[in-house]
Amino acid sequence: NSAALLTFPESHFNMVRPGISLYGVTPLGKPHDNLLPVMRMKAPITLIKELNTGESVGYNRQYITKQTEKIAIIQAGYADGIPMELSNRGEVEIEGTIYPIAGKISMDLLAICYKNMEIKIGQKAIFWGSENLNLRLETLAAKYEKVPYEFLTGVTKRVKRNYIHE
Repeated sequence: NSAALLTFPESHFNMVRPGISLYGVTPLGKPHDNLLPVMRMKAPITLIKELNTGESVGYNRQYITKQTEKIAIIQAGYADGIPMELSNRGEVEIEGTIYPIAGKISMDLLAICYKNMEIKIGQKAIFWGSENLNLRLETLAAKYEKVPYEFLTGVTKRVKRNYIHE
């Protein structure tokens, strides 16, 4: 398996079964220097709003603005495989910058806060699979007390797949 493949090279003999490492992910709890993610979960920004102080974002008013804030809505939710554990705690990457998730993740959408940055409708937000260590599946799994497999297998049939052959 992937853990033995990465930990015990003397056990390779003439055949191995790599498992999750085929996705560039290790089950060992932290990113491995020789593995790069081959899968990226991302979704587009569909709406941008400015909210006043004291307005809420998401179900159950889980996020309340402390000042006038800019909010972007991303077209992805728990029905796509975004774990609920990321509600009010997770992050996304847009054009190399990290933004916090604001409020509870809904079935189809989630919100992020942003300040003093230019965000546009149609830009893609990356949830995982970025080369940023904070968005590697091993790091996310440790932070949210999950295993990397849960993120990979949680992506539902609703999510459009784009295969890139190099």
